[in-house]
Amino acid sequence: AVDRRFYGEFLLDGSVAIGDVTSVYAPAARPAQPTMTIDEAIREQLPRPVEGDAVVLHGLQMTVREMDGPQITRVGLRLPRGPQTPL
Repeated sequence: AVDRRFYGEFLLDGSVAIGDVTSVYAPAARPAQPTMTIDEAIREQLPRPVEGDAVVLHGLQMTVREMDGPQITRVGLRLPRGPQTPL
Protein backbone atom coordinates (compact mmCIF):
# COMPACT_ATOMS: atom_id res chain seq x y z
CA ALA A 1 0.00 0.00 0.00
CA VAL A 2 2.88 2.39 0.73
CA ASP A 3 4.32 1.88 -2.78
CA ARG A 4 0.93 2.63 -4.37
CA ARG A 5 0.54 5.85 -2.38
CA PHE A 6 4.03 6.99 -3.32
CA TYR A 7 4.33 5.80 -6.92
CA GLY A 8 0.70 5.89 -8.06
CA GLU A 9 -1.97 3.52 -9.23
CA PHE A 10 -0.20 2.08 -12.27
CA LEU A 11 3.30 0.98 -13.23
CA LEU A 12 4.41 1.82 -16.78
CA ASP A 13 7.48 0.99 -18.84
CA GLY A 14 9.70 3.98 -19.57
CA SER A 15 9.78 3.09 -23.28
CA VAL A 16 6.04 3.66 -23.77
CA ALA A 17 5.15 6.61 -26.00
CA ILE A 18 3.67 9.54 -24.09
CA GLY A 19 0.93 9.79 -26.74
CA ASP A 20 -0.19 6.25 -25.94
CA VAL A 21 -0.43 7.09 -22.23
CA THR A 22 -2.35 10.32 -22.75
CA SER A 23 -4.75 8.69 -25.22
CA VAL A 24 -5.91 6.39 -22.40
CA TYR A 25 -5.48 8.44 -19.20
CA ALA A 26 -5.72 12.07 -20.43
CA PRO A 27 -7.64 12.03 -23.74
CA ALA A 28 -7.98 15.82 -23.85
CA ALA A 29 -4.18 16.21 -23.82
CA ARG A 30 -2.43 16.75 -27.13
CA PRO A 31 1.30 16.14 -26.64
CA ALA A 32 3.49 18.12 -29.07
CA GLN A 33 5.64 15.01 -29.57
CA PRO A 34 3.34 12.00 -29.06
CA THR A 35 6.02 9.49 -30.06
CA MET A 36 8.41 10.70 -27.34
CA THR A 37 8.85 8.01 -24.69
CA ILE A 38 8.02 8.53 -21.03
CA ASP A 39 11.76 8.26 -20.33
CA GLU A 40 12.54 11.05 -22.81
CA ALA A 41 9.69 13.27 -21.61
CA ILE A 42 10.76 13.03 -17.98
CA ARG A 43 14.43 13.58 -18.80
CA GLU A 44 13.46 16.66 -20.81
CA GLN A 45 12.18 18.19 -17.54
CA LEU A 46 14.71 16.52 -15.22
CA PRO A 47 18.05 16.06 -17.03
CA ARG A 48 19.45 13.88 -14.20
CA PRO A 49 16.50 12.02 -12.68
CA VAL A 50 16.83 9.63 -9.76
CA GLU A 51 14.40 7.07 -8.40
CA GLY A 52 11.63 8.86 -6.54
CA ASP A 53 11.67 12.03 -8.68
CA ALA A 54 8.22 13.06 -9.91
CA VAL A 55 6.96 15.29 -12.71
CA VAL A 56 3.53 16.17 -14.06
CA LEU A 57 3.13 15.49 -17.77
CA HIS A 58 -0.17 16.48 -19.39
CA GLY A 59 -1.88 16.48 -16.00
CA LEU A 60 -0.56 13.03 -15.05
CA GLN A 61 1.93 12.65 -12.19
CA MET A 62 4.73 10.26 -13.09
CA THR A 63 7.25 9.11 -10.50
CA VAL A 64 10.52 7.43 -11.45
CA ARG A 65 10.40 3.94 -9.96
CA GLU A 66 13.33 2.10 -11.58
CA MET A 67 16.36 3.09 -13.61
CA ASP A 68 19.04 1.25 -15.55
CA GLY A 69 21.98 3.65 -15.58
CA PRO A 70 20.67 6.96 -16.94
CA GLN A 71 17.58 5.34 -18.53
CA ILE A 72 14.21 5.36 -16.78
CA THR A 73 12.81 1.83 -17.09
CA ARG A 74 9.68 2.02 -14.90
CA VAL A 75 7.46 4.85 -13.71
CA GLY A 76 4.50 5.03 -11.39
CA LEU A 77 1.46 6.83 -12.77
CA ARG A 78 -0.85 8.73 -10.46
CA LEU A 79 -4.14 9.77 -12.00
CA PRO A 80 -5.58 13.23 -11.37
CA ARG A 81 -8.10 13.35 -8.55
CA GLY A 82 -11.31 15.33 -8.43
CA PRO A 83 -11.96 17.71 -5.54
CA GLN A 84 -14.18 15.16 -3.72
CA THR A 85 -11.83 12.19 -4.12
CA PRO A 86 -9.75 11.45 -1.00
CA LEU A 87 -6.07 10.58 -1.35
